[in-house]
Formats: sequence, C-alpha cells, structure tokens
Amino acid sequence: MPILGAFALFLGFLLLNQDAAVMFQSLAEETRHRYLGGEPLSDLLMLVATVAAVTSLLLMLFWPRLEPPRQQVVVRHYFGHSDAVPEAAAAQPVRVSLLRYYLTAMAQLRRVRAYLGFAG
Repeated sequence: MPILGAFALFLGFLLLNQDAAVMFQSLAEETRHRYLGGEPLSDLLMLVATVAAVTSLLLMLFWPRLEPPRQQVVVRHYFGHSDAVPEAAAAQPVRVSLLRYYLTAMAQLRRVRAYLGFAG
C-alpha cells in the first residue's frame, strides 16, 4: 500500500500547480460527462469495471486465508535412546561405554594439542 500513498502525494504536488489543477478538473468533468451521461452501455461498463475491481481487491486481501494450511516438513535429530526401544535392549555393556568415553576424550585432547601447536 505504500505506492498508493506515494501516488496521492504525487497528485497533491501536481494540484499545487495551477495549470495541472485546471487539467485535472477538465479531465474529471470530461469523464463525468462521458460515463454519467445516461447511456445504458456506459452504465453497464462502469458497473462491470467496478465489480471486477472490488472482486479482485477482495480476492487479493483474503487469498491466504482461503488456502488450506500446508503441512511443513520437520526434521528432528534424536540423540540418545528412543522411547520405543525398551531399556533392557538399549543398555550397552559397561566396557563399550567406557571405550566410547575414552575415545571421545582422546579426540578432544588431540584437538586441544593441535590448537596449542603440539606435535602429535
């Protein structure tokens, strides 16, 4: 809608000029005489143009509400055990858990040593 405000401001500045104001008044009078002169065809054309403009305005205003909401795809990454797996089946031996912690700690230590500049 900012374009309508800019257009109204433009017309306001044009109306400040006396020649432009006279031109707009003559155009308005000519349009009024042409379309409101009592001819049935011009009345029908004005009615069709007005209904089409109002219909398109209403369609553009309410279009998002007429569309059904789209289902969005949500990707979730689960860390840890799922609730669907029983605890007895998901439990790991202590040896595997300790090995995993040891390997993780060693990898972190290697990263820290590489950051500090140690050879290794």
